[in-house]
Amino acid sequence: MAVSNIQEREFVGGSFNNKEYSYEVLYQCDTDNKDGPDVVRRDPFFRIGKAYSFGNDRNPSARLQSVEPAFLSKGNRTKWLVSCTFSTEQKEAQETDGGGAGGGDKPTIGTSDLPDIPGAEDKLQTLELRFLTDTDVAYGAKWLDTGTIGASACPYAPEPSFKLGPEGKELDGYIGVPVNSALVPFDPIPTRTIPQSVVRCYIYNNFGYMRDVILGEDAIGKINDAPYTINGPGNQYKLEFATNTLRLISASVDPHDFTDEWAWYSLEFLYKPCGHYLIIPDTGTMVENDFVKETEGTASGRLPYETAIDAEHENVKDETGDPVTVPVRLDGRGKPLTGAGRGVTFALRYLEDKNIEFDFEKLPRF
Repeated sequence: MAVSNIQEREFVGGSFNNKEYSYEVLYQCDTDNKDGPDVVRRDPFFRIGKAYSFGNDRNPSARLQSVEPAFLSKGNRTKWLVSCTFSTEQKEAQETDGGGAGGGDKPTIGTSDLPDIPGAEDKLQTLELRFLTDTDVAYGAKWLDTGTIGASACPYAPEPSFKLGPEGKELDGYIGVPVNSALVPFDPIPTRTIPQSVVRCYIYNNFGYMRDVILGEDAIGKINDAPYTINGPGNQYKLEFATNTLRLISASVDPHDFTDEWAWYSLEFLYKPCGHYLIIPDTGTMVENDFVKETEGTASGRLPYETAIDAEHENVKDETGDPVTVPVRLDGRGKPLTGAGRGVTFALRYLEDKNIEFDFEKLPRF
């Protein structure tokens, strides 16, 4: 029982005079094949009283007055055409048998699909984007110049005649792991400051999402297990995200604005275009054990006191034959990097947890 893929279809017409501006527009949407028109009209997108917005056309004084869903074709029970009428004339509700009266731009009590909350008409479903900064390993950088550091307001002074590397091996326009003037990679690799995008949605939807999905399925901290689209309020635009690029970092409900069925949600997603992964440089002090027992005691074999760490691993030795104390870069296959390959940094990519992926389609939507 859900509405999905709401799209603006066409303007039907408009009427303008000195008393009223009115608009009639068509939307197209999808539902489950057993859903009926009541499911369509109860979707928050078709809330009676919402402000008029269609394409680039807007009039906040015109409010949604009527919703008329019908099948797009008789042979397809999942696709609907929804005719919506907006008007600047806010019709007063008729008095009920109990003597009460509906008022203003809100529907009569008993006909509204959303709770009648004082002040809620001033709230808007929103989609926001903000940024924060983080630090990460600089696996790739571009060399600009070499210079000196001194005691000045800007302590770095470039030497224009210098190129990267020793004479005879200079590089120009180098891009890669930061290296020193001998073309040896810095160890540890320097870090960089990078911007992180945070997408925030302020959504009015069923309160059960907080209980059943966000808490019930431990959605906080999870990442999207499939491509995910966030449609902007009014379906005016959309943001598309690849698999594993969004992490749900916050979910809250306005405690003053919900009843048992509806609530204002604030959801925040951390977006990383390269994905939420652990990317770890392939380094270590132990490597694959290549000891061949048949050579023990010979010129090419180990001496009797040179024993492996375990049956599979042995220590990496430095130039003097002693075990290294600082991790060295490995080649992705369990061997130390040597020669020309020392400028490459192999890395391993992991998901942070076996259960970190989550179906974001379960979250509340606009």
